[in-house]
Order: sequence, then structure tokens, then C-alpha cells
Amino acid sequence: MRPIPQFTGGFEVHDDLRHYRPMFEAIERRVLATVEMAAHERLRAATVIAVAGLGLCLGQSGEATGWATLLNNAAAQAESTSIVAVIAAHAGVIFCLICSAAALHTRMIHLIVLAAAGCASTSVLAMLSIWTRQSAHDSSTLAGPGPGALIGLLTAVVLTGLWTRLALRPERRVFTY
Repeated sequence: MRPIPQFTGGFEVHDDLRHYRPMFEAIERRVLATVEMAAHERLRAATVIAVAGLGLCLGQSGEATGWATLLNNAAAQAESTSIVAVIAAHAGVIFCLICSAAALHTRMIHLIVLAAAGCASTSVLAMLSIWTRQSAHDSSTLAGPGPGALIGLLTAVVLTGLWTRLALRPERRVFTY
């Protein structure tokens, strides 16, 4: 057992805590890099992420589901899906499902910003895929965009707003690394 140090008027008593300083700074950086989310915000994000996953199971264009468009298999090629729809499906899986789920789980500001930017680009790509489907030169013979494409667009827009609002909270504007 160590003897209790005597106060000598200086700060010599606290010198033995100096070697803990890097550990305290690392803990502080980790705490400052997370965002506190209310229960209703977590529930809303989880629900929208689940709906985005459901949108991949529905038809994107004609008989081609989101997974068929994602893999660009025979069903997607039979429906003449464009490369923009394939890229939008990939971006939806990467940002609206994987990155958003990781941001929801870890609450790290870096992942939240990445999810916000990725979902914004996914919403632009989803809008372009719907637009190219409706304005194709042979659009009279092709099926229009399916409910999966519309759900994918709406979930990307909602997730963009949700993650952007979390990233731009007044107490979160200073990034600490």
C-alpha cells in the first residue's frame, strides 16, 4: 500500500497521473467522435433502413427485382435495365443499407457524414435511374419503374435528411480527430 502523499503547495502530488494522459486523450477523442441519438431517432433510422432492404426485394423495373438489378442477371437484362439503375442499386446497398447500419450501430460522426453524403448521391442516382427508365427511346415497349425503385428513392432521400440533421447539430459542428 502506497503512503498518502503530503500536499506541499505545488502539483507534485498529481505527477504520477501524467502517464495516464494519452489514455485519457484517446477516450476523450472517442467520446467526442460519437453522436447521441434519441430513441425515436434510432427507431426511425432502423425502420427506414429496413424499408430500404425491403425495396430491394420488390420490382425495380418490370419483373426485375432489386437484387436482379444489383447482380445484373438475366431477369434484369431481359427488362433492359440501364447501367445507371445498376449503379444506383449498388449505391443503395452500400450507403443506404451497410453504411447507414454501421452509422446507426456505432454513432460515429465519420460514418454519419459518410452515410449522409452517400445517401445523397444514391438519391441522385435513383432519380436518374427512374428518369432514364421513363425517357428511353423505346419506352413505349418497356415497363416503367417499379415500386422498388420508388421506395429506394424515397428511403435514400429520408436517410439523407436524417443523417444530415444528425451531422449538422450545433454541438457537432466541430470535428475532433
